[in-house]
Amino acid sequence: MNDQSELNFSLPEKKASRTGLSVVIVLLVCIMASQMGLFFVMRQPPASPLVETTTHLNAEQTRALATKLAQRSLYDQAAKTWQAYISHTSLSKSEQAKALFQVALMLEKSDQYDEAIAYLYRSELTEDLPDLATEIDAHVKTCFEKLGRFSALRYELMQRTSLKGTPDTAGKVIAEIGPEKITEADLTAQIESMIDSQLAPMQAYMSPDQVLAQKKRMLEQVKTSKAKQDFLNSHLAQEILYREAVAGNLLQDAAVKSQLNSMTRSLLAQTLLKQALASKINITDSDLQTYYTAHQDQYKDPQKARIARLLTDTQDSAKALITDYQNGQDFEALVLAHSKDDQTKANKGVIDADVTQNSPLPSIGNVPELNKAIFAALPGAVLEQPFQSEQGWEIIKVLSQQPERPKTFDEVSQQVMQELTQQKQQEVQQELIQSLMDKYNVVIHPIQKKTDQPE
Repeated sequence: MNDQSELNFSLPEKKASRTGLSVVIVLLVCIMASQMGLFFVMRQPPASPLVETTTHLNAEQTRALATKLAQRSLYDQAAKTWQAYISHTSLSKSEQAKALFQVALMLEKSDQYDEAIAYLYRSELTEDLPDLATEIDAHVKTCFEKLGRFSALRYELMQRTSLKGTPDTAGKVIAEIGPEKITEADLTAQIESMIDSQLAPMQAYMSPDQVLAQKKRMLEQVKTSKAKQDFLNSHLAQEILYREAVAGNLLQDAAVKSQLNSMTRSLLAQTLLKQALASKINITDSDLQTYYTAHQDQYKDPQKARIARLLTDTQDSAKALITDYQNGQDFEALVLAHSKDDQTKANKGVIDADVTQNSPLPSIGNVPELNKAIFAALPGAVLEQPFQSEQGWEIIKVLSQQPERPKTFDEVSQQVMQELTQQKQQEVQQELIQSLMDKYNVVIHPIQKKTDQPE
């Protein structure tokens, strides 16, 4: 999907205060720097602690409550109850590890994958239980995949399952900027961050599984040593240029401030539009089927034909060869003996491409009269007259014809999705812009053409 074109409002706006503008500029610089790969380490905010959800229940009652909540698909509350059970019950190391694993399962089922990973780690560190080890491996892998953290998953797999013997290179230093060290894990995380930024404009119109599949394909393209080295070199160049710009106080430059202000307005407008599109566009399978049925005339496989050619230099020679064919000589034999087109001659005159109505002929070019004659003939017939092309005179045999047919929904489902999504995007965007114009009392005055002045 293509990203939305930038909004361009020409209406007067109030100037922001210097304090407000400075805050916006600082925030935007941080966003830009993060997307350009200028920060090497991204810190995640600490997870909110699980809150106790039990009151005056003993250990068995708390455990039973956690189980019941899970059975009712109340996974978030079940996770909190298991945490309360761990906090207020005297457990052995193995019992505590199993309970922590239950917390992780509940968090995973409630889509809190990062917290689930933390509890899976806590479980295996509390006690190494063989009966849990395989389960933990599988759930850690699933959580990283659901988060789209494929670079982290790569290093995780080096220590688990079939890759346990593979050396862990995550901490290997691959570059240094003064005292700051950049590891291989830092680099792969930055590559992944770059890909996330590139995919961000499309996420409103793709399912999570589609986004992850596209991300995997993009990561495959940059996994070679050369691709990583190129990215690292570019990354380092950007970083030192950024640092030099900050040291040179460029953030205080009037032109830079003006450009940042313009970029801030554009970014906020685009983000608002994308949020509106994402919240209001929900295309179901039923919607796709309905749109396909209503526009089925647009989804047709046109009438096609396959032909063989015999190319000659003159009209007279072409007519003579047609007469030879009509007198019983074999068309393929005539092609091998007389055709001037070496490429199709080697294939007994056959052109390995479909001819479609009202379109240029493959290997021959645009000869409308010949195109009409091909579809007016019967399969197996040699046209009774030659036709002139840019290459010479064409003797054509119609090998086969395929009538026009409607394409099935499965054949055009992606096209239907794109067209319906674009239609809904336009509807939502127009509705949003109109509502905001009403809200802010926008009045547009026609621009009058200047009257031509006499000389």
